[in-house]
Amino acid sequence: MLVDTYTDEKGVVKYVTGELTFLDSFRFMPSSLDKLSKNLQRDQFINLKKYFGNEKKFDVVRRKGVFPYDYVDGLEKLKEEKLQKRHFTSDSTRLSVTRTT
Repeated sequence: MLVDTYTDEKGVVKYVTGELTFLDSFRFMPSSLDKLSKNLQRDQFINLKKYFGNEKKFDVVRRKGVFPYDYVDGLEKLKEEKLQKRHFTSDSTRLSVTRTT
């Protein structure tokens, strides 16, 4: 997949490619990240606080979220600001999902 482009010193456009793999951390962790993070106190999130010092942002990134693994098939989809309105069945959970807002 194309990740980026740049122009070298001779003016030739070069393409940077790479592979993106999503791994389910639950496969190699003793518990889910959600459960593991609930064992920590707020002041133990040292690195997270460096990047999300604002209390509201800090609370948002600490919450369990959702990720549309079945929808994202390339970097262009990651650049989208909102999901397309559609109905699909999640391959990982076999649940029917509909975006309502």
